[in-house]
Amino acid sequence: MQLHRHRRRQGGLQLHAGDREILSRREPILKNVPTWRCREPEHLSYVLDKLEDLVVKEVHGSGGYGMLVGPKSDQATIAAFRAKLKADPKNFIAQPTLALSTCPTCVEEGVAPRHVDLRRSC
Repeated sequence: MQLHRHRRRQGGLQLHAGDREILSRREPILKNVPTWRCREPEHLSYVLDKLEDLVVKEVHGSGGYGMLVGPKSDQATIAAFRAKLKADPKNFIAQPTLALSTCPTCVEEGVAPRHVDLRRSC
């Protein structure tokens, strides 16, 4: 399938109605990342036990702000984040760490790899 007539719009690819209709009739190939919702007590318990191995994000966050990457964090950072998580668990989700794919991207210096975050938008 080839998508056509696309254009850039505020940081994302805008699909035209015909393309969205084609995509909406197909089953997704990529699976969703397992996600623990810390507002649920059993999820919170799991996340607190595995905090060193998980990525924990604010539910309203974006761009990598306000998050913990457990495997790359020191013990003091993990302890501080644990306190934030216990104080307001409904504000956080957790996911396993993933190796993100990259794709060639045109930048001022030429072509460079950039991480790709694929999301279903239709």
